[in-house]
Amino acid sequence: MAAMSNLRPIKILLALIIGVFVAATAYISALVMERQSEIERVSRYNVAWLVGQATSEYTRLEQRVSAFGLPDSKISADEVRLRFDIIVNRLSLLRTGEVEEFVKADAEYAATIDALAQALDAVQPYLEDLNPAHVPRLLQILLPVDARLAQLAAAANRVGGDRVADDQRQLIRLHWTFSVMAAGLIVCGIALIVLLAWHNRLLHRAHNEMKVLTDDLRVTSENLAEAHQEVQFANAELERQNETLVRRDRDLRTQNERFEAALGNMSQALCLVDAQQRLVICNQRYQAMFGFDKNLLKAGAPMRHLAEFLSASSDEGASLYQVYANQQILVRENRARTYFEELNDGRTVGVSHQPLSEVGGNI
Repeated sequence: MAAMSNLRPIKILLALIIGVFVAATAYISALVMERQSEIERVSRYNVAWLVGQATSEYTRLEQRVSAFGLPDSKISADEVRLRFDIIVNRLSLLRTGEVEEFVKADAEYAATIDALAQALDAVQPYLEDLNPAHVPRLLQILLPVDARLAQLAAAANRVGGDRVADDQRQLIRLHWTFSVMAAGLIVCGIALIVLLAWHNRLLHRAHNEMKVLTDDLRVTSENLAEAHQEVQFANAELERQNETLVRRDRDLRTQNERFEAALGNMSQALCLVDAQQRLVICNQRYQAMFGFDKNLLKAGAPMRHLAEFLSASSDEGASLYQVYANQQILVRENRARTYFEELNDGRTVGVSHQPLSEVGGNI
């Protein structure tokens, strides 16, 4: 009975120690979970993330504006306005919460936000009636802010990194506190060995899970590197294609200018129609010979309607109708012929009719 009486205080002490251990374990576990949640929140929604997103959206706005100014661009004015609305929204986020405190801590940061707001205010009037001619001016407004935003993002990344590092240090400190308490409680008895063994099994499982996560992260990193390389190749190909398009556009403009100059300087009157007898193109000599108003000579206009219209309004128009009517036999027979024809107004003209068999139409 005395032995049992002596064991009673030991049992009570052991029970108290175990209770303290359980309470301490629960408290530290709660702190660890809270700290982990805080790290996750900071890593996803901290100052660095918001500033980085604003910088990325600002760069995307510059890219859309630049692409909008390119010939045959697929970027629409609505897409440029959408990117502008997004960066305006990002600006409002930069003026609230933790970002606002971060910006107010340094006058240079505040000046960068003000410069961003001023640039957006200056750009907004051009977006109401946006056209490619506005692009150089828009880029002139936007580009000076680019470097300042990058500096702000770098500073925000440093602050975010410091916060995460501080949280990690506190988490490590809690972990060591937990380990020290566990080591101290081992001496309390065999009863705690089971608890420590269970704890070790949890650590082993966590280690295995961490190893699996590490492997997954390594594979993901390799995939990202390959994707990044593919994006670089794609960008290089796009740049090459863009240069080719620009060169072809320049060559086409030169050919068009030469073609227009050749048509304008021809001594003969020339008219090209398609297979449906609709006007494709004619030169100034043709217009002057038959008294055309240049506003009537639109590509796609039916030659019959033009001839009938001018026939009722002038002698030159009647002459055109006479030539047009006589050529219809050649059109139906799809044959070439060169002949002279005396017009009703007393003039004699030489007509060279040539069908275009490959593409349809006549000259």
